[in-house]
Amino acid sequence: MDNVIQETNPQLSRKRTQQKENWKCNKMKKERYAPKEPPNLRIPCNHYAKAYRCTSLSHADIIAFNRRFYKKTGQNLSG
Repeated sequence: MDNVIQETNPQLSRKRTQQKENWKCNKMKKERYAPKEPPNLRIPCNHYAKAYRCTSLSHADIIAFNRRFYKKTGQNLSG
C-alpha cells in the first residue's frame, strides 16, 4: 500500500495546528521590537575624528540602516 501523507490546509483539518504568530505573547514581542517612529535624520553632533564620522553619514545611509535593522521583526521571537 503506497499512501503519501500530505499536510492539509488548517481550516480543513480536524486537528488544529499551532499558529505561533497569532499568540498574544508573540504579538506583544513583535510590537515591542518594532520601530516606534521613523529615524531621526538630523545628526546632532559634529564629530569628525578618526573613530566618529557622524557628519559623513547621508540621509540615505541612516534610512537604509534602519530598514535593515528592523527587517526581521517576526522571526526568532519565540524562545
